[in-house]
Amino acid sequence: MPTRAVPERFLVAFSLAGEQRELVRAIAEAVENRLGRGSVFLDEWFEHYIAGHDADLKLQEIYGKRCELAVVCVSERYGSKPWTQAEHRAIRARHMKCSAAAQERERDAVLPIRVGDGEIEGILFNAIVPDVRGRSAAASAELIIARLHLLRPDLQAVSAGAPLGPAWPKTPPPLAWPMANHSGAREAFAQLLTSDVDWRLLRIRGLSETGKSHITRQMLANVLPLAGIACGRFDF
Repeated sequence: MPTRAVPERFLVAFSLAGEQRELVRAIAEAVENRLGRGSVFLDEWFEHYIAGHDADLKLQEIYGKRCELAVVCVSERYGSKPWTQAEHRAIRARHMKCSAAAQERERDAVLPIRVGDGEIEGILFNAIVPDVRGRSAAASAELIIARLHLLRPDLQAVSAGAPLGPAWPKTPPPLAWPMANHSGAREAFAQLLTSDVDWRLLRIRGLSETGKSHITRQMLANVLPLAGIACGRFDF
């Protein structure tokens, strides 16, 4: 199983018992296909990171603090294993904290889904636990992503199969350009800030004093506030 780079924070983290791994893996893969590689935590994908004597602490940190949405995969086996019990204690503590959160959307940070028979201590009988055993992986992924969107409305809702991303404007924003009229570069750069383009990369090459540094400053001022965007400069 190819490993993933460990992000500062995951968008979705699955907590599961091994007996339901095949079902949950298919759902996790469908979610990752929508959100991007490395944005979803499944223990087997990050074995290189969690391996060691402090694995329980790393797992509790991921489920309790380092993910936007914790998905609890409910089954009898989940509630009877030491590892999943440790994970669920962190998730329950997070749920208590989120229940008292000032922002209502933070109360949706834990999503239980049913992947097997049986109950888990701490999930009350009146809790709605969607049963995903009869759903396709794609349909289950849609459910999870819809819940994630309640927490992160800045992630643009898009059709199945396309990755989520920041909500780009339809028309180019006005850009300050107090230099010579490099209209072609300005228009190309402005188009990168709209929703209808296929590419998000603009490589700029040129002689000294032709506006490269100013374009970089414009990127820093106008683009970095959008999630997932980076800007850099390379001089040769």
